[in-house]
Amino acid sequence: MGGIRRKPKAERRPVMAKRSKKEVEAIISGAGLFMDLVIILVAAVKKFGGTMGQLHKLVTPEGRETLEKVARIIAGFAEATTYKVAECFTNKSLFYYRDGDLDKWLPATLPTKVGSLSHKETTGGQTFRQMAEAITGTSGKSDEELAKLLVEQGKTCSLQQIEDAIVRHEAGDKSDGLLDNGRANFFFVWSGSAMVVVSADRLDGGWNVRVDSFGLGFRWYAGYRVFFCN
Repeated sequence: MGGIRRKPKAERRPVMAKRSKKEVEAIISGAGLFMDLVIILVAAVKKFGGTMGQLHKLVTPEGRETLEKVARIIAGFAEATTYKVAECFTNKSLFYYRDGDLDKWLPATLPTKVGSLSHKETTGGQTFRQMAEAITGTSGKSDEELAKLLVEQGKTCSLQQIEDAIVRHEAGDKSDGLLDNGRANFFFVWSGSAMVVVSADRLDGGWNVRVDSFGLGFRWYAGYRVFFCN
């Protein structure tokens, strides 16, 4: 006796959610934005003498700190006109020593500054104020008057500019003229109320960054360099 033949059950297929035209356009637009960012990033790194190998390091634990700095700037783009002193010279793979007085003598945040760096060789026996006289083209001024001139003439530097110059130097771009033979590179930095002098020198262990008073009477040997903004 023949049984009733049942029709085979239709194969169940997963139901794919339909995306609206706007959703598809958003995905395509996002992918395009991502590619544009990658292209711009690669070009910018190469512009400052970087390599693809250094870009690859961004996806390692070592590169996380760098990415976080970039993310902070992007997240607070409107506030990128200032920087935090405590975040400068903290990369231990570059900086062997960071003077704790940077955080004591300078405010927590300082204005960013744009400009290329120039330098003069010290002639020997110069104090900081005599270096400032050589840069400003004046003489016989008080410390306060010299500090004011350095600010008015735009000769002061930011900590960010100093750090960026060191990063470029280590990446192979030595166009700023930093000394890396153990002799100091001096930079005048305005705190907003007083002038200080930041020095950076490189030894086998890395870069050492210190801060001194502008009025320090010590006379430096010839062969050092004092930097200023153009």
